[in-house]
Amino acid sequence: MSSLPDRPRFDAHTIGEPLVPFTFDAVDASRESDEALRFQREEVFSALIENAPFGVYVVDSHFRLRAINKGAKAVFRGVDPLLGRDFGEILRVIWPETSAAETITAFTHTLATGEPHAARAPRIRADTSIGLLPTIGRFSG
Repeated sequence: MSSLPDRPRFDAHTIGEPLVPFTFDAVDASRESDEALRFQREEVFSALIENAPFGVYVVDSHFRLRAINKGAKAVFRGVDPLLGRDFGEILRVIWPETSAAETITAFTHTLATGEPHAARAPRIRADTSIGLLPTIGRFSG
């Protein structure tokens, strides 16, 4: 039976420095810390949207409506379902086709290129006089 040669042992006596133990607990703690920070950022973002003194809505990178605050609810009144729905569908419900198509083009261009865009004039809902000025920005997070 052959035996393996003894492996050298490295400790405080052989390299002059104490060993730093590495455990998965450190990785788990780091992961938990990252998750806590992400949760905190999401909470702050949600609070900013909900408490804004003007209408705010969030469209994600898949062109779905993800969040809306009280100030913007009147603009989207009567659209059901609202959250998670394709934003192009929503625009076609509330605006005439030409206005919806123009805004969809601007949004999708911004999503594809990251270039910001601001609408020139408010859009009026097809079924009411409530206006909506879409501002498309580039956000990092």
